[in-house]
Amino acid sequence: MTSAYLIIADNDFDKARFNGYKYLIRNNNQPFCAFRTDKGFERFCRLTQLNYTKVESGVFADYCYNLDKTFESRYFWALSEVPETAIKHKNHSNGSLVDCYVQVDNNHVIFYRPNCNSKPVYKPLTLQQHLYFISKVG
Repeated sequence: MTSAYLIIADNDFDKARFNGYKYLIRNNNQPFCAFRTDKGFERFCRLTQLNYTKVESGVFADYCYNLDKTFESRYFWALSEVPETAIKHKNHSNGSLVDCYVQVDNNHVIFYRPNCNSKPVYKPLTLQQHLYFISKVG
């Protein structure tokens, strides 16, 4: 198995095991991100240019997929720390939706999230904006 893999919980029993999440991505055997909806997962795949292939055999073959990318998260204090080629998007940082950035290189994806103590870059959506975003994007 690669260092990053996807688990798809496509039945109620598996979803219950994973707190209601349908898609779970693990990186270096650590939880990296999870999605409850197809729409949210598809958005993530487009953003990161992610492809996955079914594990052919073994104990995890029923619900496990190899990924063609590995992932990394970095926190930044100033926009000057983010590469100019990184793509701006909304994502979670410290529990709030904020402007984040993603840099996709062949088989590696780096997520840049603002440090919550840096007021110039950490600007969370209001609760109303947050709820609207989740309802539209997933």
